[in-house]
Amino acid sequence: MRFVIIFKLFFERLVNLKTFTIPLGQRKKQRNSDGNMTARQQAEKEGKSVSCMAKRWKDSFPGIPFAADSELTAEQLSAISKERKSGSVKNTETEMSGKSIMKRTPNPAGDKGYSSGKLKMDWAKFRAGAIDVLLACIVAGHALLIWYDCVTLWGAPGLIGGGISLLIVLAALLFSMDSNLPRTSGSAMWFVFFVDCGAFWVHYPTFQRSATIGNNETIALCIFLCGMSFAALYLFRDSKLG
Repeated sequence: MRFVIIFKLFFERLVNLKTFTIPLGQRKKQRNSDGNMTARQQAEKEGKSVSCMAKRWKDSFPGIPFAADSELTAEQLSAISKERKSGSVKNTETEMSGKSIMKRTPNPAGDKGYSSGKLKMDWAKFRAGAIDVLLACIVAGHALLIWYDCVTLWGAPGLIGGGISLLIVLAALLFSMDSNLPRTSGSAMWFVFFVDCGAFWVHYPTFQRSATIGNNETIALCIFLCGMSFAALYLFRDSKLG
């Protein structure tokens, strides 16, 4: 009888010893059996690494240290779970899509921008820019013609003199671009008027050398070229002042 009592006491001590020597991981599992989980357990559940959980934690709770084996509240667990992460991405994509739609929605008042997701061309600005280029090319082209005539008639001296005429006309053209200098651009324009008048006397002999028609036609062509060049400069300057 005494032997049975001793064996019973020994068996109870052995059971208590096993209880106290349960591994730390098993004790945590037992402690979390009421529903609370750790980040490590959530990672194992999703088949992810602990570092993935740490990244989600950092995104959701910046400034709070991450502990893989600490029990998580329902809010914390939801924040680092895969379902919450997918929902966040979906919401972000929806929000970005909404912003994109708002940016591309045209203004009812006639805003010149996006219309049905496509960019409209401002034809008024395009037309104004094209006219400026055409008028500037006419003025600069006539100045080059004066230079060519001077070189043809006088060689090296004409190269220098015609080059000076070309630079004067280009300077007047640049002055005409600035609407803040109306007096200066006006003075330059009227100086070019005299340059264009004098250009007749270099156009006529140069054209006459290779002309196959009468003198009257050649004279008319020279006068027309000079008048056309001055008219182009006048219109160019006037459009900038307006």
